[in-house]
Formats: sequence, structure tokens, C-alpha cells
Amino acid sequence: GEYHRLSEFAPFGCIPVMENFADTIGIRVYERCGGAIFTNQTNMMAAAEDVIANIDRGSYNLGSKAITNWWKAGIQWEKILPAVFGVEEVSLF
Repeated sequence: GEYHRLSEFAPFGCIPVMENFADTIGIRVYERCGGAIFTNQTNMMAAAEDVIANIDRGSYNLGSKAITNWWKAGIQWEKILPAVFGVEEVSLF
């Protein structure tokens, strides 16, 4: 996936709308923790329109600060992967 692109603009409060890819674990984490929206290519514009409509309705007001802070903290792979797979935390260095 284009993970590096997410981390470039999401910390500024953007709601990323991106194309689905094979990494379903990554997609779940980015949707749940990072507020990203994943869809297939043919529904990309409709998904972006839905995000804009939700912004206008104030639907993102409550969770947007927590999501922005999650992105600003950086992706802690050494914590995410063990949590997803249920193993104890390990150091990558």
C-alpha cells in the first residue's frame, strides 16, 4: 500500500480516501485508528463526496482530534503488529 502517502497528509486533519489494496490488516488499522476511508477505484469519487457531506454535517467533530493525534504520534509498528497478532512486544532495533 501507499502507507507513506497517508502519513504525509493525515496529521494535518485530512480524511484520506484511498483505493483498497490487499493488506486487510493495514486497512482495518488505518480505518479504525487513522480515520481513513478505503474503497474500490470505481467508488472513489462517491466515497470522497460522502466524506465532504459528513464534514459539512459535523460528523467528524468528536473524533477528529484523536485521529489527528494518532497520526502525529507516528506509526509505532513495533506495537501495532504484536497487538494485531497477539504476541508480546519486541524491539525492532
